[in-house]
Amino acid sequence: MEQASQQQAAVGSAVDAEAAGQDAAGTPVSSSSTGSQVPMEIQQALLPKVVAGSYAHPFSPWRRRYMVGLVSVLAALLCADQNLLAPNLSAAAAYFGLNDRQKDAVLGGYLMAAFFVVGAPAALLCGYLADQHNRVVLLAGIIIIGEAPCLCTYWVTELWQFFLLRMLTGIAVGGCFPLLFSLLGDLFPVSQRSAMSALAQAAVGAGLGGGQLLAGLVGPATNWRLPFVILAAPSLLLALLLLFTVQEPPRGAFEEALRGQL
Repeated sequence: MEQASQQQAAVGSAVDAEAAGQDAAGTPVSSSSTGSQVPMEIQQALLPKVVAGSYAHPFSPWRRRYMVGLVSVLAALLCADQNLLAPNLSAAAAYFGLNDRQKDAVLGGYLMAAFFVVGAPAALLCGYLADQHNRVVLLAGIIIIGEAPCLCTYWVTELWQFFLLRMLTGIAVGGCFPLLFSLLGDLFPVSQRSAMSALAQAAVGAGLGGGQLLAGLVGPATNWRLPFVILAAPSLLLALLLLFTVQEPPRGAFEEALRGQL
């Protein structure tokens, strides 16, 4: 406090000296009689520094890490579903009565195209909804939309049923990413977002490879539909866990332009 008072007194003396450099009519007086004026930069340097306090996120660090871990595991399980059919394509074709040419065209071509074609519009829609509604509820809902059909795959008997279920799963795979990265942006500052995004992307890659490995090991040993159940069941349980244990983080929590408006 004493140092700040001395700095303020020095600034006041500098201002008085500057004011003394002008006469009553406002005409500057020669510097030979009043001394040189104190530049504004020196005045500002003498003022006590005001340091803005760091922003404290309303969610604790461990709570935010829990959210990242949970949504990353869910994204991995959801994306693992993409490659479940590939190792068991011949078994699925035999189940639906398709010959080799139909297998490649229908299961390897049309089905996979439909899976991704519906995913792109779903991503755009979920990105729009993420700006308007609760993202945690949307993410839990989109996972249920994708994994419930995945679970029902075990009971399909017709090709059109399988086609429809795969399209619904494609909607969920495309729609989860805008929600996932929107949540990550509000959980961590700029300096940590790249690392968290890399973690989520690594989980997605692990899910893609792990799903294909699972289908390649389990499918030939049992039947080609069982891997869908193995992935869908825990995904649905984790979606409910997400819905009941995770809250919507404040939007723009670490954005400098919004500081003080939250």
